[in-house]
Amino acid sequence: HSAGGKVSIDAPYFAEHVYKNYKHYDIFICSEMYYDKMCLTLSLEHDDYENNLRSVQKQGPDIVIATFGEKGCKGVYGDKYIDVSAFSVQTVDSTGAGDVFHGAFDYFYLQGMSVEECVKYSSAVSAIKCTRAGGRAGIPTVDIVKRFVDTGEIDYTEIDKRVAHYQIEGIEI
Repeated sequence: HSAGGKVSIDAPYFAEHVYKNYKHYDIFICSEMYYDKMCLTLSLEHDDYENNLRSVQKQGPDIVIATFGEKGCKGVYGDKYIDVSAFSVQTVDSTGAGDVFHGAFDYFYLQGMSVEECVKYSSAVSAIKCTRAGGRAGIPTVDIVKRFVDTGEIDYTEIDKRVAHYQIEGIEI
C-alpha cells in the first residue's frame, strides 16, 4: 500500500491469519471451501451471501468475491452485489481452476476492466482451463477467452498443441 499498489489475496482455505488481516487487502477472492468454513466458524447464515461478503468488505477489502465452481461466483464491490453464473463446459479436470480464476481476475483488473467484466472473463478462463487435464496446459490466451465470451466457442488449436507438447515431453500437465 505504501507504494500505491493494490493487495490481492487468494484464500483457498479458512485460516486465522487470513481473516485477521482483512484490513490489509484491497481484493479478496476466496474459494467455496473458505466461504463454507467462514460461515460455520463465525455462525453466519450460509445462504446470506451478500451480507456475509459485506461483513468481510467492512473489515478492509473493497472487492470481495467467493468462487463456487460450477455454481458460479458471488461478490461485492463498492455498494454493488454480483451473482455470476459459471460458463457451461465439459469439465475434464478442475485442478488449478481457482488459481487460474484469481490470476485472470488480477490481470483483467490491471488492464482496467470493470469488476463485473473481470469476473466474467476470469470465469471464462477458468472454465476453458477445466476442459483439459492438468493445471497449466489448458490455460487459454486472452484472444481465446475473448472469442469464447463473445461467441461461446472455444478454439482449442493452441491449447491442444500445448497439451500434446507436455505429453510428448513427459511433463506433468
